[in-house]
Amino acid sequence: MAAPSGCFDQVPQRSAGLRFSYADLTDPHELERRLQPDTKLVWVETPTNPLLRLADLRAIAQVCRARGIITAADNTFASPYLQRPSNWASTSSCTRSPST
Repeated sequence: MAAPSGCFDQVPQRSAGLRFSYADLTDPHELERRLQPDTKLVWVETPTNPLLRLADLRAIAQVCRARGIITAADNTFASPYLQRPSNWASTSSCTRSPST
């Protein structure tokens, strides 16, 4: 899995049989350099927390689609009105609804 730095530090990697690679996903070329032959999922947090940097969702989706890699986008900090990862062919996206 490729993900933003430190994103999955608390996941029990060895016992779950998982390996993680971290990449600056604001640079699609960095993503390509970090992908492993057995990468199955790219997790994108955009905008990033806490710096609110944006990732190029279209470019990330193109890289992943060409390799058959699932793309998941966490856009908790962006309004679905302004940013819709599913429009850029992310396989999955999650958004936290504001509490009422």
